[in-house]
Amino acid sequence: MPLSPPITADRVLEYTTVAANALQDVATAARIPFISRVCTVTLGIIPMIQNTRFQKDRCLRIMDDAHHLLCTLVALCSESEDIQSVATFEQVAHYAT
Repeated sequence: MPLSPPITADRVLEYTTVAANALQDVATAARIPFISRVCTVTLGIIPMIQNTRFQKDRCLRIMDDAHHLLCTLVALCSESEDIQSVATFEQVAHYAT
């Protein structure tokens, strides 16, 4: 029997959304009040999880940019004798923006 592919977070969120929507429809039709509320809360949490993942990816990109900038500054400090000059800092600021 072939192994199933690993479940990714995106797939879990998709499956959870489908299950919550289906169960909410069943709960509405069968008039089971607490099930509908659980599904509503679950469906409310899913966008929060997606936003958190987006923010994490964004923060990692920002940190990667900061890392590259710090490495550039280290290289400038170790290779340049006039690193304290205003012109050098202006050039660094120009390339960083």
